[in-house]
Amino acid sequence: MTQPAVLYAAKSTEDRHGSIPTQLDDCRAMAEREGWTIVGEHSDEGFSAYKGNRGPGLAAAREAAARAASAASNAILVVQHSDRLARGAGDAPGAAEHLAELFFTLRRQGVQLRSVQDDQTFSNPMLVAMMGERNTEDSKRKAAAVRAGMKRRAERGEFNGGPPPYGYRWAGPKGERKLAVHEPEAVIVRRAFRDFIAGKSQLQICRELNAEGVTSQRGREWHQGTLAKYLANPVHMGSVRLNGEVLPGNHPAIVSSEDWQQAAALREAQARSPGRQGGRPPKGGHLFVKGMLRCGRCGGAMIPRTYDDHTGEPAYAVYRCYTRIRNGTGACSQEPIKREAIDGAVFEYFASSVLDMEATRAAIAAAAEGKLREVRALLRQAEVGERKARESLERIRGDYKSGGLPITDWIEFRDELTEEIAGAAAEVQRLRSHEARITSDAAIDADSDTLRYLGAIRDEIIGTVRRAAESRGEGVEAVRTALLRLFDGFTLRHLTPMEQSGVWVETRMGDGIADRDVIDADLIGVGPGGRYELVPHVKESAIAGHGPRGITPIACKSGLSGSGNNSDNGLQT
Repeated sequence: MTQPAVLYAAKSTEDRHGSIPTQLDDCRAMAEREGWTIVGEHSDEGFSAYKGNRGPGLAAAREAAARAASAASNAILVVQHSDRLARGAGDAPGAAEHLAELFFTLRRQGVQLRSVQDDQTFSNPMLVAMMGERNTEDSKRKAAAVRAGMKRRAERGEFNGGPPPYGYRWAGPKGERKLAVHEPEAVIVRRAFRDFIAGKSQLQICRELNAEGVTSQRGREWHQGTLAKYLANPVHMGSVRLNGEVLPGNHPAIVSSEDWQQAAALREAQARSPGRQGGRPPKGGHLFVKGMLRCGRCGGAMIPRTYDDHTGEPAYAVYRCYTRIRNGTGACSQEPIKREAIDGAVFEYFASSVLDMEATRAAIAAAAEGKLREVRALLRQAEVGERKARESLERIRGDYKSGGLPITDWIEFRDELTEEIAGAAAEVQRLRSHEARITSDAAIDADSDTLRYLGAIRDEIIGTVRRAAESRGEGVEAVRTALLRLFDGFTLRHLTPMEQSGVWVETRMGDGIADRDVIDADLIGVGPGGRYELVPHVKESAIAGHGPRGITPIACKSGLSGSGNNSDNGLQT
């Protein structure tokens, strides 16, 4: 038997133009010329030899060549060009293999490398090392050129390469192609965005599309990961993405930027939702799921629970503290509370609340006073630090002048203390500027156009939930979605006896504890002989960029009896 040969071909990206078959044809021709016996053919598609090592095809080719060499004393691994094997630098842990590494490893196994186009490379180890360096530099140069080209295309608003995204087709002559809307798919894209914003889960949308026989881009069934990729692609709102930055595109949009941004905010909220565990919705139709409601006593999640009667039908639904469930009643004193008491209060609140400008004015003043106290305390510390550093420098200067300190020590201490003084002085200046800004913010008139404008923004946030609440007869998904998009979470806090007496409102304002990102709402009559405060925490992203200085009006206080507050105070023990 003549020398056994294993053929290998590779393409770093999708082989849309038949490069791999051409490479294998060239290798077969070389094997025929040299009189080798082909014992295997392998290939890799979509595995870069510069960003990483080639894929399972090369691993299989190396293994086959090693087996053949073991049986016949030697074997040959044939490629079209040496860069089909390796393009890496091999200069760091985890770096892609250098061509020389592969060469010496295979040579110890009795495998000789041969190439159709640069066969002389493998005649000498020095040439192998040099060609490996050349392949690495060539890939580095090509990568830089590709990045530059992609940047230029993106800056011109052009979509960067590859097959057109779902909902689009290429239109125009080669070299001038642009994305054009493919309406049969665009209808599905708009529907997916609309359903997702309305509160349907990605899995539910996929199930409905599959049930109707609608296929994905490759004619297959829809999966959650596929849909998530489409929802996250800014190309659908007429934009392009480059290195994480979204730039204006020159192709038509399928969905509005408002719908895309709403979907993006919702996806982010779902990804960051505390205690998010997935699974099916609770049987009791709870409004708060996935850790959105937190216990004010221990900070744990208030999780939905539904208890059935003997017929199998839901008897009552509650929210229970997970810390108490997991660690026992001694871990947290928060008892279960009926779902109707919480959910009904939320519906009622967002259906009727309005803005309270007096509370807003008091909140601004209280927040400013609290910030001033904090900044002034830090300023005093910084001034003391600067003064002490200056005193230390003068004391050491005196020691040096009196001859008690060598010049080398004096220079070292002087430089160190001079740097410390400069840093302390800069911190003093920064804090003084901060103090001036806070004082200026506190002088804003709460009846000015600025606060009226910001009030309208907050009213729109409340209105979003209110409009979703109006459709609750069809389910709570729309309200859940609105809350998840606009709020980081909600805390159920038991009021202290002083707070229950009615004094607590003035105390909160007088002590400057009011939170500018919190809408306060009472749950009156919930719990044995007491009250709870439900505190929704508004997302920063929901109010970011509205008006100067980030001032946010608060909603007026409202006593909420809630539809679930019946004679037993909504409590289940």
